[in-house]
Amino acid sequence: MSVLTQQYAKFLNEQFNWKYFLTARTPYKINTSTPMNWSYRLLGNNKVDNIFYVVERDKGDWSNKHVHMLVETNMDMSYKETRTALGNIAVGDYQLIDNPKAVTNYVTKWIDYDCEYNLMMKS
Repeated sequence: MSVLTQQYAKFLNEQFNWKYFLTARTPYKINTSTPMNWSYRLLGNNKVDNIFYVVERDKGDWSNKHVHMLVETNMDMSYKETRTALGNIAVGDYQLIDNPKAVTNYVTKWIDYDCEYNLMMKS
């Protein structure tokens, strides 16, 4: 793990109280605005405070991508609420975070390579 990756993971772990981890996929091409639009939709829910996302290439098909998201909420949020906010996309790995350090290390693993990522906060 690079120093950049370690420091970003540490920052995300220490400065935020992430509650949910999810992986989102779509059959359509994921471009730069795709995860940003998904994040804006989630931030439109009054329960969501912050989102960190990272776009990764699939291991099996390097031309395909998926998005990992960390969601900080002020209330419990169901899988159904999340799916409704995101629209017609596949949401897998929707789970409560029980080990924030492990999850932030996992989602930041490609930050110093060819991936897109962003931290979005409710204004």
